[in-house]
Parts: sequence; structure tokens; C-alpha cells
Amino acid sequence: MSGGYRIKGSPLHRIQALIDQMSGVTYRIGRWFLQHDPTDVSFTTSQIAEELNTSRATVVRFCQRLGYEGFPEFKQAWVRQAITADAPDDAVQDIQLPGAARFVLTETWEAVKATPQTVDPVVFEKIVADMCAASLTVWCGLPGDAALIAQSGDHKMTRAALPSRWVSDIDGLQAVGRMVKPGDVLVVISHSGRWPWVAEEMAAFRERGCRVVIITSKVSSLMARAAEYVLLTPAWELQLQDKPMALRASQWMLVEMLVIETIKRTRSDQLTGVGDPAVDEGR
Repeated sequence: MSGGYRIKGSPLHRIQALIDQMSGVTYRIGRWFLQHDPTDVSFTTSQIAEELNTSRATVVRFCQRLGYEGFPEFKQAWVRQAITADAPDDAVQDIQLPGAARFVLTETWEAVKATPQTVDPVVFEKIVADMCAASLTVWCGLPGDAALIAQSGDHKMTRAALPSRWVSDIDGLQAVGRMVKPGDVLVVISHSGRWPWVAEEMAAFRERGCRVVIITSKVSSLMARAAEYVLLTPAWELQLQDKPMALRASQWMLVEMLVIETIKRTRSDQLTGVGDPAVDEGR
């Protein structure tokens, strides 16, 4: 996978990250697990194969696609997931809101809590180090939520007097691409990661010696394969008039994590309220 990305997190988080790139029987196996009781650990390859009219070998290959050596390793991870599953958060459960609003709150809460399991801390550290050293950080998001998230990253960096630009279309991306230098950073925000022309420009930035990052919920997407670094975010996807509409709080959070950490390292005299530096450095 591009950028050396190795999918992380619990079995459920991995399935959620890959389900939209699955098809056929692989998709049906993924849906079976997503609909399965996460505390039930009694399933076997034979049971799944029989229920879905497939083979045990196909179930094993499904586990390998998730990054496990085979079914036993997947099953062990599922057991750990069941043991360590968080109880419902009282702060969320006690809030009296209408059904749809409560759904959004609950799913956003879960996505934010799951993000540390899907984001590789080594990759995050490399991205921050590159942003600190870059002569320019470019934020890219297509019109809609992604553009707003990209603009937010640019806005905070600009306020800290860090060199930053944001773009939301092909002309802007190509124009800024002619300005970048080796070592500069392009951060692309995309839920689906499916736009081929963006993937082409990402490849062009890499050819110029830039570091290319994508924040996405689709780890096997076209744009994720074009990136050097992938930051995977859990996102619940709704359907609005047969088109996807994602809840993207975890992507907002990741952008702010990147920006604030970069500001802290490069403009520490301007930033207060992020904790005791001595404690932070000792972690």
C-alpha cells in the first residue's frame, strides 16, 4: 500500500476502513462482521462460510486483507476487542436529544475515540517534522466539507505566521504546484479519495520532491495510493438522496492536531494553553 501504510486498529475499525473498497463475497463477509455482536467470540470459519455460502479459504483471505496472518490472529484480535470494548459513555447516554441529533453525537463521539487506533503515531510524527521544516504547507480540499477543513488548517498556520496556502480546485492546485520546493508539504483532505485528477496532481507534487499526505476514510482509494503518508479517520457515512454524506469530526480533529503540534514546535513563544511543556516533552 502506498506510503508504507499498514492498517491499524481493532478488527471492526479495519473493516470499517476498507468496507467501501470491498465487493462480492468479501463485502458480504465485511457486512457480516459489522452486523455481528462485537462481544460474541464464538464464530468459526465454518460458520461464516456456511451462512454466506462461501469457502473457509475465502474467510481466511478476508482476514489477511485486513492485515492479519490468518483467521487465528484475526480471532485473537476480535477477542481483545470484545474484552476491552468501552462501556457506553454516560456523558453521551444521559443527554436528552432527538433521535437524529443523538445518532450524530454518538457516532461522532465513537469516531473521535477510535481515531488514535487508526492513526499511526510514527507517521504522524514524520508529518509534523516535515511541516516544521517545510518552506510551504499546502492544504487541499474540494468544495464542501473538505475545503472547509483545509481552509481551517491554512487559517491557523497563517495566524501563527507559518507559510501556508489552501486550494480547492484543479487550477489552484496546479498553480501552487509550480511554486513548491523539495521538502514542502501537501496535505489533502478527502473522505472518499476517489478523484483521479487530484491523485495525478499528488503524484506531480511527489515528483517535485514534496511530501504528500492524505487524511481520508478510504485507505485503499485512488488518492490514498498516490500519497506518501496516510492518516486514516473513522467516519460514519449516511446517504442523502443516494449520495454519501460523512460525519467528519475526526478529520477536523486531525488537522488541528497537526497544526497545533507544528505551531508548538516552531512558535512555542506564541502558543499558550497546551499543557506543561516539560510534561509534554517527557512523554
